[in-house]
Amino acid sequence: MKRMFKIIVVVFISLTLFGCSNSIEPIKSAEFSEFVEGLPARLAGTNGFNLNYIFNNPSAFGIEKEIGSIASPTMEEYVQSIVETKELLVELEAFDYHTLTVDQQLDYDILSEYLERQLLLEGYENFNNHYLGSFLGIQAQLPVLLLEFQLHDRQDLETYLHVLQTAPEVFRGYADNERVRQENGVGMSQVLLDNVIQQCDTFASGEVTFLIDAMNQKIDNADFLSAEEKLQAKSNNELFTNMQFRQAYVNLKEELETIVPDMEDGGIAQQQNGKAYYEALFQFHCGLDWTIEQLETYLDAKEEEYFNLVLQKVMVDPSLQTAMFEQSYGDFTSVEETIDYLAQVYTEYFPEIENTQYRVVDVPKTMEDNFSPAAYLTSRIDRKAEEPLLILINGGHENTDFTTIAHEGYPGHMYQNNYFQQLDVSTFRYLLDCNGYTEGWATYIEGKVHWFTKEDNAEILEVFQAYQKISHAIMAKWDIQINYHGISRDEFKRNLEETYGEGVFSDKDADAQYNIILENPTNYLMYFVNGFYFTDLYDGAKDAIGEDFDPISFHQVLLDIGPVGMPLLTKQVEAYIKDNS
Repeated sequence: MKRMFKIIVVVFISLTLFGCSNSIEPIKSAEFSEFVEGLPARLAGTNGFNLNYIFNNPSAFGIEKEIGSIASPTMEEYVQSIVETKELLVELEAFDYHTLTVDQQLDYDILSEYLERQLLLEGYENFNNHYLGSFLGIQAQLPVLLLEFQLHDRQDLETYLHVLQTAPEVFRGYADNERVRQENGVGMSQVLLDNVIQQCDTFASGEVTFLIDAMNQKIDNADFLSAEEKLQAKSNNELFTNMQFRQAYVNLKEELETIVPDMEDGGIAQQQNGKAYYEALFQFHCGLDWTIEQLETYLDAKEEEYFNLVLQKVMVDPSLQTAMFEQSYGDFTSVEETIDYLAQVYTEYFPEIENTQYRVVDVPKTMEDNFSPAAYLTSRIDRKAEEPLLILINGGHENTDFTTIAHEGYPGHMYQNNYFQQLDVSTFRYLLDCNGYTEGWATYIEGKVHWFTKEDNAEILEVFQAYQKISHAIMAKWDIQINYHGISRDEFKRNLEETYGEGVFSDKDADAQYNIILENPTNYLMYFVNGFYFTDLYDGAKDAIGEDFDPISFHQVLLDIGPVGMPLLTKQVEAYIKDNS
């Protein structure tokens, strides 16, 4: 799942890694080191609410936090962030690349790629400056963020209570922003607006005691508060949560109900410049410089590749046609049992990291209908070893789906995130992200879980995963068909019937699927396209190196670079192949 703090933090190609022209490494640029050391404060800002999800102690990184609030920037502030991104890029390019050390050159390349990727969305401010959505909107994910807010000092407590108190005003700002978007011809259609309204109504009418109880426990554990102060803080927490915070959802629902969109149904494909925005959004999220035409060609090839693979396997062994749908990864009775098993076996293929503490939490009932099957919440950069990581499970704690848990836990998000944070790299790199890298990695992991089966059925599982990848290609193409080509709801239903057969999807399920894709353009792409891309890198390196190929050292290359766009990642893999062939 997308890193949640990125929703609220508003921070703001292919580059050759040039070496020195002689065998002596250049003297480290003190000016560049100073520039890099100052980046965390510039990228993270001073908002105490945002910083709470990034650092335990921001002052150790030269950041003085302020009483924070939920992000609700105006269009002017959004445009200003683009200006600041350009200014930062100009500062970066003023350094002489060839006078930097190898490590500094890598920092330069990573930052340059990141900033250039941010600028892909320049000119699409009206499209991109949005906050609402029934699944990935800030109002939908905010309760989970509040659950994980930590109290390190009095200022954190002030920030948390301030967020609850000011939520009605901030949420009205979201509604006002949507009105501006509607005036500019890029707002949500009535169908999507209704979904947000329904989510607000569901939360506002549901129980919020889970939020009150979670924060009260943190207040009880706050050693910087007196007994009297704890009583007052808990009283305020209960009052503000039940009144202002719940009322914010009521207000947002009522405000959105007054908006009358021009479109009854549809999304960005029906809006002016929507196709161009979709292509830029794909390049931004996935870290790829392809056109949509190139992307479609790639997905067609992937669908054919895996269809032929399954067909060949079934022709050799017809029993696989039914056996692959009866596959099992082993008997697991809980999420924790599955995670702990994977933590024991992943080291055959992936670099080992220190054991990490974690906890599994059920998604609150009031959020189940508007939440992913599971999620991993990115840990703080300066996380202490004893501080547990969080995996959220939707649909009950007994959910032991092996591929989902591998995606979120080992060796997926939880592993990748903590591998990278255990490296000694420049702090600013922990603040950068590429959704295509993080979700592509975790989806790639799903396709490799046959490595870890408890059963003697790895071949059957490998065929089943190939079959799943056919579906991934189809789903990615749905994203393009709906959000770029603008196929209608009825066309989509006919597509479903032609692909999977009549009656497999009910009208209700088909509508729900259409709405999810419509609401979150390119979301499927950063999972499935980048998942394919990671697999291509693996297969290419294995074929090029041959019998000396080592999956652990290969995966180390992917993990050491951290979340970056695909061209820069590919450069690292190409250098690895050259060194090992």
